[in-house]
Amino acid sequence: MGIAGTIVRTKIVHEEHILLVKTRRTVIYGAWEFPGGAVKDGELIEVAAIRELEEETGVTGIPLTLSVDYSREAPSGSFWRYVYYTGVAIDEVKIKPLDCSEILAARWFSSKQLPKLSEELTHANEQSKGLILKLISL
Repeated sequence: MGIAGTIVRTKIVHEEHILLVKTRRTVIYGAWEFPGGAVKDGELIEVAAIRELEEETGVTGIPLTLSVDYSREAPSGSFWRYVYYTGVAIDEVKIKPLDCSEILAARWFSSKQLPKLSEELTHANEQSKGLILKLISL
């Protein structure tokens, strides 16, 4: 199973901001996380990242770069692959989620005032956690 996510940064009034979504998923209802979700059968993981970013935030047209790729074993014994792409928006991009069945909200957060993130960092190995933290603190 693959999970594709995006870490999108921009500058708003000369300060770095990160785009996050508040999830409706039952297990972590209300937690903030990076836009992303499951890769559909036959879908390229980069295409899934672009699709999820658009569905959850309405943001399109941002070039993405592969930045983090790791796997972990699920309780069922299967392996999950997590892939994160990064992108930089030139200006503050308006957020208008297309599919609100998966999220409660989407918004830009100052990199100095990020909320506690959900499972993205708890499942990552130490090297991947370090890369993700570095990407959101640039």
